[in-house]
Amino acid sequence: MHANGYQHEHVPPTEATLSVNNLLEVADALGDAPETVIVQQFLRDGGVEVLCAGRPADLEGIVIQVSAFPEEPIAFGTSAEAIASLLPQVHGWTCVNVPADLVDDLIEPVAAAAEADSVRLLDDVHHVLRTSSHLTDEGPARLLTVGDRDLVLNAPEVLLGAGIDRVLDRIETGYVAGVIETGQLVSLALTFAISPGYADIGVATHPDWRGRGYGTSVASCVTAAVIEDGRTPVWSCGSTNLASMAIARRLGFEEVFRRVYLIPEWDEPVST
Repeated sequence: MHANGYQHEHVPPTEATLSVNNLLEVADALGDAPETVIVQQFLRDGGVEVLCAGRPADLEGIVIQVSAFPEEPIAFGTSAEAIASLLPQVHGWTCVNVPADLVDDLIEPVAAAAEADSVRLLDDVHHVLRTSSHLTDEGPARLLTVGDRDLVLNAPEVLLGAGIDRVLDRIETGYVAGVIETGQLVSLALTFAISPGYADIGVATHPDWRGRGYGTSVASCVTAAVIEDGRTPVWSCGSTNLASMAIARRLGFEEVFRRVYLIPEWDEPVST
């Protein structure tokens, strides 16, 4: 991306990454909800950069860039102008996840900040599960334990989008389920992010083993554990991820909230 200095005058952003104490203040301001569970996890863990217009508690404009996926900063707030004022200070992004009610007012600023010809929209759909009636323990998945460390270390890369360290950590601090075939993990689900009230679930299945219900099996296993733990399971994915949406529906997840990815596009490739 090549920021062009797009800036609004009225809401000056902070100049630097917020301190740890400020990160906790941001977490408090955002609250605990299905759409905030992922950023809540990373705000507590660290590994984020946060820019804020005004005080966090005012929720005018906050942009959070997570080191695990820096290309997708997440914006919160009530003011499109405030969010737009922060974009030139964010680097390495390829899209911005924004509140749905601010989309119309952010399309032009996002295009300007990226020097893009247009901006494509993609819905980010958030679901929650309120009942366990669709869950089953009859599938081939099982919860992984610390004794399964070697299985994770030798798992196919396609299953480890969350990173080996995060998967291993979740075995101890959350829940991870897997399906094992020929001595190897072929499908995996985990609590990607956890907040006091919610747990966001991520799922991946090796392409060679898709179409067998393994994704549903591992997701059901982790979801049941989350409910047993007293949290509400959250499922979030892009609206074009039909396979993921199908698993969510199969398990009884209900859509509760939508945000929107604003994705800059160019008529011709940007030279570097």
